[in-house]
Amino acid sequence: MSHRPSPAPSPAAELQEAAQARQAMVDRLEEQEVLTDPLLRDALLSVRREVLLPRAYVRRDAGYPEPVVRQLLDGAHPDDRQEWLELIYSGASVLAQRNGEALDGQVRGRVQGGHITSAASVVAMTVRMLQDLRLRPGQSYLELGAGPGYSAAVTARVVGASRVTAVERDAEMATAAARRLAALGLEVEVVAGDGLDGHRERAPYERIGFTFSVPCLPVKVVEQLAEGGLMLAHLTADSPSWPGLAW
Repeated sequence: MSHRPSPAPSPAAELQEAAQARQAMVDRLEEQEVLTDPLLRDALLSVRREVLLPRAYVRRDAGYPEPVVRQLLDGAHPDDRQEWLELIYSGASVLAQRNGEALDGQVRGRVQGGHITSAASVVAMTVRMLQDLRLRPGQSYLELGAGPGYSAAVTARVVGASRVTAVERDAEMATAAARRLAALGLEVEVVAGDGLDGHRERAPYERIGFTFSVPCLPVKVVEQLAEGGLMLAHLTADSPSWPGLAW
């Protein structure tokens, strides 16, 4: 028996379905008392996460043995769309890139082995970080570890896109993030480079946030913090029970 692909919804239906999933994600964050900032709430509701994460990897093996089996879901494919949409608005971490691949060259289907080289963080973690930074309109913000650009997009909705600089180590991801942010109408400055160097060209910054853990506070980045500004970083530590939060 031949398999018939699921009928594709209309563009208007897709937008409505995504908006409902976005609202449900925000409602959950509020119910869990993670999200309390009204400015951040409005930003989360306005950012179309599906544009920044058009494809995502899911694991398809039982967790063992090696090699790991993953499937790339393509949100544009009718057979993948429902699972993909539920995944990207579940609030969980979303695996976006494997082996530093070109994002435009990703092919839907199953793959074995390899390593995930970029992901969107758990949304609750992103929200907590941005709330701790006390973001307000007009502040200059430096994000280190842009990944697919979701955190930068949310921040841009609060402080203004022209005030956001995002540094991403992987050049392929940086290029894709910049293009997808622009598709959302957010002309964020996305720079391919080492987050431990910051981005001196647009310093000083009133707010600086790391999306990855660091072994110590990089002096180069500390020097780019404006007088009276706030920087938030998670430090790696010998003890897993100590969160190592530097604020």
